[in-house]
Amino acid sequence: MPRWRKEWRSFVRRPAGLPVRAAPAAPIAHALLLVCLAFVLSGPARAAAPPSRTGVLVVLANYLTLDDLLWDISFREALGSASMGLVCPAAARGRSPEALHASCAAGAPCAGSSAYTLAFNATEPFEGGTAAEAYARRTGQPWVEQGIVHCGMAAVLAAQRRMAAPPDPWALGDALRRAGVPRFAFGNADLEGEPLRFGAALLTDAFGLVPAGDVGSSTAKPEPGSAGGRTTDFARLTGRVLEALDAGAVVVLEAGDLARIERERGLMSERAYDRARKSAVARLARWLDAIRAAEPRASVILLSIVPPAADDGLRDSPGLAVLWTPDGRPALLQSNTTRTAGLLTTLDVGPSILELASTPRPDAMGGFAATRSLEPDPAKRLRRWTDTIRLNERCQTPVLVGLGLVAALAAAVSVLFLSGGRKAARIGSLAVASLAVAAWIPPALLVPLDRPAVFLLIAPAILTGFILAERFRAGGRFLPLELPTIVLLTGVALSAMGAAELVKRSPLSAWQMSGLRYYGIGNEFLGCVIAAAVLIPLWRLADSPVKPFRTHLAVWFTFWTLVIGLPFLGANSGGVVAAVTAFGLAYRALNGKPVRLRDAAALFLAGMCLVFGLAVFDALAFRDAPSHMGQAVQSLLEGEPGQIAALLQRKMTMNLTLWVRPETRVPLLLFGAVAVLLAVNRRRLASSVRIPGRLGQGLLGLAYGGLVAAFVNDSGAVTLAFIASYALGWWLWDAVTARTGGLPVMRISDARPRG
Repeated sequence: MPRWRKEWRSFVRRPAGLPVRAAPAAPIAHALLLVCLAFVLSGPARAAAPPSRTGVLVVLANYLTLDDLLWDISFREALGSASMGLVCPAAARGRSPEALHASCAAGAPCAGSSAYTLAFNATEPFEGGTAAEAYARRTGQPWVEQGIVHCGMAAVLAAQRRMAAPPDPWALGDALRRAGVPRFAFGNADLEGEPLRFGAALLTDAFGLVPAGDVGSSTAKPEPGSAGGRTTDFARLTGRVLEALDAGAVVVLEAGDLARIERERGLMSERAYDRARKSAVARLARWLDAIRAAEPRASVILLSIVPPAADDGLRDSPGLAVLWTPDGRPALLQSNTTRTAGLLTTLDVGPSILELASTPRPDAMGGFAATRSLEPDPAKRLRRWTDTIRLNERCQTPVLVGLGLVAALAAAVSVLFLSGGRKAARIGSLAVASLAVAAWIPPALLVPLDRPAVFLLIAPAILTGFILAERFRAGGRFLPLELPTIVLLTGVALSAMGAAELVKRSPLSAWQMSGLRYYGIGNEFLGCVIAAAVLIPLWRLADSPVKPFRTHLAVWFTFWTLVIGLPFLGANSGGVVAAVTAFGLAYRALNGKPVRLRDAAALFLAGMCLVFGLAVFDALAFRDAPSHMGQAVQSLLEGEPGQIAALLQRKMTMNLTLWVRPETRVPLLLFGAVAVLLAVNRRRLASSVRIPGRLGQGLLGLAYGGLVAAFVNDSGAVTLAFIASYALGWWLWDAVTARTGGLPVMRISDARPRG
């Protein structure tokens, strides 16, 4: 018997000690009680208690862009109270829509599977029966009568099991299920005979279910003038969405009109395509305004995981996320994954939804919830990031190939001059000029391609180097190389400390679309930093007493080791090992000690210990927001070495595939051609160029550091190539300027004599 019924009976039960003559009063007491209850019930109805959590609405509108939002008046006004961010793709084995959406739900890079979108209403026709029957047959789970079932779970999981650390593509839905948060999925992006239900797949749990919603064909109404002959029926879905939000549910509504338009793009004229997109964006904007007005307490996040392709078919821009919260202040979205205002990744989508739903993030999720940094005009910042990313995607290969060609020609001219006779004065001047120009290539790579005017400063900077060399004759021979090197080190240090975004926006670090590194110092600039930090003191002190500068050298090398390795600065674990090896051997060489293989091995082990110590510090000091170094330690402490295995797999894969990428293959081939030229002319060079002992030992130590970087870093071949290029450039400059005065503005008076 229910407790309330027992309490009711005990309340109206006659007391045991009541005399029999009082029995006639019992009906009167009952009648009075009923009258009181009727009076209470006839009063004004009480408002239902609000749910303990506010609802979260996720509107999935793939192929929506920032330009679409800025074009539509309703969206443009709504952005005044929104937080915005770009969603960078982070997935395994390509950037297919299936892989990107699975990565959103998993909070980890996922592989794609065409079965990912096979989510249906339980009663929907499928494979000669209902989707519920197919679900039971394919999964072995009990047959269900309502809700949404996923009929492609086995194929999706099979695609993930091929990875070193298999992710959980159902982590988002399962976390919500365990927390008792209601889940609703509405809408689809279907074409005739092609079911595409990305929204429902995002909320699917480990049992392949979404408890409520509607993703069937009835969620779109016939519209002959629209792509696919149908449009999302917002009027039909509005009431159900508001009811779910009022119950504190997480609701995913897939507005598939833009996706249908994109798939028919090849059959449409440019005018028809543009008109169809504007019409779909306007309908979505009006509906979102109505929803936000009807349910102001709910958090609304608009997602475009898959951006539209450019006119030539290249996807050169990231996705988009717009968040409206009751706070109502404009801001930029960021996360601990990117540590960059305005940028998220697909790995952060799931944790962000869980954060909005007040649900803890599972340990299996590698992403982080989005945070907000107030910004008066976030759209302006995002537009610049979009321009930077597009230019990097399109221009990275030609820029790197062109600059590699310039550096190779400078080295070739210098080698030809050194292997020739003394009468080639013009070639000597050309060699000096070309080496001075090549020295500005690394700092030029720090300049974002959307700021082309900055490149006009390179020519005056080159002349400034020669003027300073003329001004400081006693020690100015290397100033044309030291000036760009100091500019490079300053730019990298400021970027690591968060005072600038030069490394992040560099065409050398096009990580926004590659999904490999989102903060710190990448392995490309790592080679530049290690070589530059060694070569300046190495050549400055090659012929000078070192004892007065020992403390300065120790502080210098320690500073750059920390910049490279601290989790909140460079966060480059492999770079720490390479830096400790190179800097330690260079310090020995400058102090007149020989560089031996066993010294390199000892420093390698010391670097590994330092990396482990930094990673443990990161895991303990930044428990909730560690870098990838701290996350690796946390996975080991939790008995899940999968992240370490995935890291090792990535390092091996990148080093193997690096040689077939054109942006690295061509410069490396040019460097190889210069190496062949050096080998062919080695006898002439040996007879005309001598390297002092400390200088030679220091270059050997730098070579050991480059080999360590190639071994421990995921793109270590690039690090080694930059170290070797830097060392070659400085050695050629020393040799060439020792034989000629160079340009007319430069008259070297302290050239080292031959022999």
